[in-house]
Amino acid sequence: MPATRHRFYGWVHSLDKLWWTRTTKYVLSRWSEELHACGLYAAIRSTMYGLPVSAKHFFALYELYNPDSNNFLTKHGELGLVLHEMHKISGLPIGQILYQEYFPSNHELSQLKDRMSDHYKTLWDLTCHYHIALAQSEPLAKRTKSHGSLKQFASYLFRNLESNSGEAICKMAPLTPSGVNRLLKKIDAHSYTISSPESDFPVGTKFKSFLWHATAPIRPMTLLAGYLAIWLKKCVVPYQSGDILPLEVLYPVVQLALLSVMVANIHRGLRQISSAFTRKGGDPPDQIPTIKVELPYTYLMAWFVLHRYDMMSVPNATDHFVPLLQLLENGRWEGRGFPDIRKLLQAHKCWAFSTCFPQPPSRYGECLIDEERPREYRTHLDIDCFNWLVNIRPGYLTFRVRNQCFIEPYLPCRFARQFGYDQLYVENPRQQLRTHGGLVDGLRAWLWTVTGSTGAKFSLPSAECQLQLTFLSCRWLLAANKTIPVKPIAELVAEEASQADSHAIWGNARSQRARSKTRRIDEEGKKIFHSADEASCGDPEDHEDCSERG
Repeated sequence: MPATRHRFYGWVHSLDKLWWTRTTKYVLSRWSEELHACGLYAAIRSTMYGLPVSAKHFFALYELYNPDSNNFLTKHGELGLVLHEMHKISGLPIGQILYQEYFPSNHELSQLKDRMSDHYKTLWDLTCHYHIALAQSEPLAKRTKSHGSLKQFASYLFRNLESNSGEAICKMAPLTPSGVNRLLKKIDAHSYTISSPESDFPVGTKFKSFLWHATAPIRPMTLLAGYLAIWLKKCVVPYQSGDILPLEVLYPVVQLALLSVMVANIHRGLRQISSAFTRKGGDPPDQIPTIKVELPYTYLMAWFVLHRYDMMSVPNATDHFVPLLQLLENGRWEGRGFPDIRKLLQAHKCWAFSTCFPQPPSRYGECLIDEERPREYRTHLDIDCFNWLVNIRPGYLTFRVRNQCFIEPYLPCRFARQFGYDQLYVENPRQQLRTHGGLVDGLRAWLWTVTGSTGAKFSLPSAECQLQLTFLSCRWLLAANKTIPVKPIAELVAEEASQADSHAIWGNARSQRARSKTRRIDEEGKKIFHSADEASCGDPEDHEDCSERG
């Protein structure tokens, strides 16, 4: 088992009273239409609560991982992180644009300003607010880079994040001139005038500090973009060491290949663990080394439950249009300890392979060819069939960070049964696979994966696969096989407000009953006391008579 200080960045588990859940509820309620339009609503909603952290389940699964082929070796066959399963789990879009984290050059900014002025304004606005948040944060000892934590930036963008504040979440308020002057003095910033022309600015142009940007109300799209940047670094791409938000992630993220970069980060994190545990040299350690790994934990463990239902309690509801991660958010891990879980995973009959069988865009068993459409320079396949081809053929999972590309091999031919095939063969990529390289290597790998009109021939699954139920998973499936529609977030918020009002009314009524009962008891006690006093004491003259007779 890992050391007590072992930590993975990307472990997302939150409660209603914590800042992450409260912020996500606010964002989903305010920008519901915009998030539905860009296809991110379901993906963000599924990460509102996440999954409970269980190191024993994670390391029992990790023992089956093979970093050379990026799959898990079970006694019943190989299992891999296939794209259509991960989409069912996460709701993340496949996307058509390579995920890149870098701050654009002046030339790219100029092109962005000409082609997409709204995106340019949002990027400029958000970058200014990010630096203002850094200026407001307290200086850290021995700080080598200017950065802030995810929660710090969220606390800057949104007010009343903590539930103990007793107030609803709202957007940040503009700074007053006196507040800006305090920040100017704190970071020693000054305005300046240029003595020579710079870019499009003539001589004599006076530049004021970016801190004055905070005196204007923040734009709604800037606020949403700031949340998306935090969501990416907390849930999808937590590859940076430390709870920080790098400036590069502020670049617009719409239409990016978030699904493939999430799977690539899982493989990269597992590879980091493998390298740390198999490190050579020096004396053998007394315990497993404490390492810090960036890994989208929630998506990996939801995939684990997809193939081993008996590892988690039955969800409260099912809905085919909701990501599996959202349905599992109230689940509890099963199993007593690490040896017990390891023994359960060795029972090969309990592994389920065809749990997320695809629905082909065409007919079952149909043969398709990735040919070029005449005079259009694009593939003849529609988008669904082409995405299925990308899903089943060997390729690469690639993403860029500054001037480096991370490249993970994607070999679906090793786990064909998860696609409904007995055997799968669609071409083959280069054999010289590397896990990272330069920009040219990353571009070559990305083009290999997404380029169409290659002439590749492939067949859709011949028939829909029948589920193979085991005794351990049968109870889980039967209990979960009832369609209970997941309520919209606005309805949930309204129910919570109604429950809070009901609790307040009930509490007031209870306190009134308690006060009434106390007054009644006091009055009855006084009556009893007076009656007892009269019965025992009587008149003073009677006492005198009795004493004389005695």
